[in-house]
Amino acid sequence: MHCRKRGLGIKLIVFAHFDIDEGRNSLAWFGGRTRSAEKVGWCICTKCHFSADPSGLECVWWALERLYVSFLFIRKLQAMRITGKTAVITGAASGIGESVAVELVRRGVEAVALVDRTEAVCSLAQSIDLFTGRRVQSLAYVGDVSDDEFRRHVYDDITARGGLPRICVPAAGVTRDSLAARVDKESGKATLYPIEDFRRVLEVNLIAPVYWALEMVGRIAEDRFAKGLGAWQAEEDVQGTVIFIGSVSSRGNKGQIAYAATKAGLEGAAATLTLEAMHHGVRCGVIHPGFTDTPMVKSLGEKFIRDRILPYTQLRRLIRPDEIADAICFMIGNSAVSGELWADAGWHPGSPHPTAVNGSGAVKGLNV
Repeated sequence: MHCRKRGLGIKLIVFAHFDIDEGRNSLAWFGGRTRSAEKVGWCICTKCHFSADPSGLECVWWALERLYVSFLFIRKLQAMRITGKTAVITGAASGIGESVAVELVRRGVEAVALVDRTEAVCSLAQSIDLFTGRRVQSLAYVGDVSDDEFRRHVYDDITARGGLPRICVPAAGVTRDSLAARVDKESGKATLYPIEDFRRVLEVNLIAPVYWALEMVGRIAEDRFAKGLGAWQAEEDVQGTVIFIGSVSSRGNKGQIAYAATKAGLEGAAATLTLEAMHHGVRCGVIHPGFTDTPMVKSLGEKFIRDRILPYTQLRRLIRPDEIADAICFMIGNSAVSGELWADAGWHPGSPHPTAVNGSGAVKGLNV
């Protein structure tokens, strides 16, 4: 389903704020969204509350003009490698996928395909249109990322409208947490992890992202063939970049046999694709986020996060999705970066596994 201007309500993307919490009146740029005018004051800034004028600014419109001029200047300095490209982002309605989409827009992509199974992605597309003055071709697509026909449609449509995609970040993912084998205390019989859940996690977390990446690689290869180009040469620009979303769970986590297996599987897929796709000039890497402030992690509950997660991270807080997005853009923009990047805020495989099993055998664990 191709979704466009469906009147679903616009997500307000905040491209900038004044960092006054630490006494600095300097500009800091980020992507985010607001939920209420009362919370942020004028729906412009999540930190300053312009209505109370704590930064000494007397005019909101003057501030916006200053922010826009600074945005144009900073974008020229930071976005030389990403500027003008077309990107495909799955799982773009929330969490890491949404933050990656916003960060790529901030850094000057020409067009972006926003893919998700929920229509919330449509309001993100509307927000991007609003805050870029339609400079960016933002297109929302609602569907199942594991559906081959849907995937091909997205690539066909975004290519026709915005050009051949050169950036792919397949960020959509699911988790179905449960013990691998659980013994009933009365009967003594073991219940195994549901095979249907394993297959669904495998489809969404491993097979789908690999094929969204392969779709881009294949189309770049076809484009080069049509232009009479052979194997990619070092004198050429890099033709494309794929960044898979791994997880610290790829090193193992109780209760996540399917999720951990798929994230570890992405490492092997990326390593192989790196060797093959570079023939066509396409780079491939994996980022392994730690505990990130996403709907998946928040579903564990505030008490569980406070008691079982935060004490084992160096930052003593959840990683922000925009921090992961910034790291992904670093991987995209720096051609010397290869392999895997661990953005775990100090958590590593040797740390205590923050898992908990409730009375029904369901497991709380790493959902990043």
